Amino acid sequence: MELQIYLPKRIRKGKRVVSRMYSGRLRLAGENKPRQIALETSDKAVALAKLERIRIEWEQERAGLIAPKTQREAADRPLLAFLGEFSQQREMKGRASRYIRGDEGKLKILFAACKWQYTRDVSLHGFEKWQAAQKNLSPHTLNQYLNAASMFFKWMRKMGFAAANPLKDAERIDTRGREKKQFRAYALEEIRSLLKHSGKRSIIYQTAAITGFRRGELGNLEWCRFEDYGDRGHILPRASTTKNRKSQPIPIGPDLREALRKHKPADAGPNDLIFASGIPDMRTFRSDLAAAGVSEFDKQGKAGNFHSLRRTFRMLIEMANGSPLEAQELMRHSDPKLTMVTYMDGAHLPLSSVIENMPSLVGDDARRDARDTPKYGELPPSGSPINEEILRTLGTEFLWPASADPEQFARELRLLLPRENEDYEETQKSAPSRNRTCIGGSGNHCSIR
Repeated sequence: MELQIYLPKRIRKGKRVVSRMYSGRLRLAGENKPRQIALETSDKAVALAKLERIRIEWEQERAGLIAPKTQREAADRPLLAFLGEFSQQREMKGRASRYIRGDEGKLKILFAACKWQYTRDVSLHGFEKWQAAQKNLSPHTLNQYLNAASMFFKWMRKMGFAAANPLKDAERIDTRGREKKQFRAYALEEIRSLLKHSGKRSIIYQTAAITGFRRGELGNLEWCRFEDYGDRGHILPRASTTKNRKSQPIPIGPDLREALRKHKPADAGPNDLIFASGIPDMRTFRSDLAAAGVSEFDKQGKAGNFHSLRRTFRMLIEMANGSPLEAQELMRHSDPKLTMVTYMDGAHLPLSSVIENMPSLVGDDARRDARDTPKYGELPPSGSPINEEILRTLGTEFLWPASADPEQFARELRLLLPRENEDYEETQKSAPSRNRTCIGGSGNHCSIR
């Protein structure tokens, strides 16, 4: 150990100048280098006493007998005094201001309700006692209070203001089946009616439902972010305006491309907002829903709001047979659970058709069983009225269900043949590369062409 007081010296205008105020040099056992301490006194005895007191304090901290000085000083500061610094650091890291203000408000309410004035007042028991007494707050809202408090005390521990996060072991409430309000996606007919009856705002709703952009992202879209190549196009939002702070192009179909072309003013600049009139508020949105005959709630009691257009985008992806990975990329989710669970509305899934197409377990009946499952490239059975000309023209790519009526199958195949005055090759070139052709009135037997 090394403990020494001295008067610092420095060179000033070529002369050595000795300071009037003492400094100390202190190195505890096991430390490699001594630490310099300004003692701020000109009295030698006082300087030596202050350095000795610092030595004792440091050794007690090392032994765990007392808390570090930062924690001891923070213990005498009210919790509300730390909120400003906590919010400033979150804002500096790019957190949205509305979330920062919301969490700050929740913390003020929580501190007052639990009577937490200083760090020593905070306890897990106090929080859970307050939590159990809340009858008017939903489980989701109570979890938001826990999130805000946990973030705050985790930051206090990281900055050295607290020894630990007192709410570290607090458990989130299971919200499954206890939500006060659940949200839905709109059906395809509802969206079409909304676009038909919303006038000049229809382009906003159409863009939201086709791209999945959030309200804030839509409001910040500029014309330079809309790339139109004629037969294809996409919208590339600025990273600073997106929730995940990433700029990812979202492809758009021909309907939306044409609608945006018509919506674009002749004198629009590249940095002008696409929706310069702003995004409709909820009052206007509800008014447009009412004009379109769309109910705010569905038969299951799920509510619809502007963000439901993003849920509708998820269901449109499902209707287009998008894979889970494609859906996650288009939704711009970091967690696949958000894509496959949170934003999935089971009311729009064809669950009945899936059950109807399941193999029969009770024998050979009118339903398709396991041995009737179509196989790719299987030819019609011999003796069927399908002549070689039909097979030669259409190819052998059709699925032939064993339980299909050969006569009906032949008639439907002939309808697919090109007429004599049509150029078949041009027809094939202009056809979609993956066109699903269904055989039979039920549409259960399909092939990919």
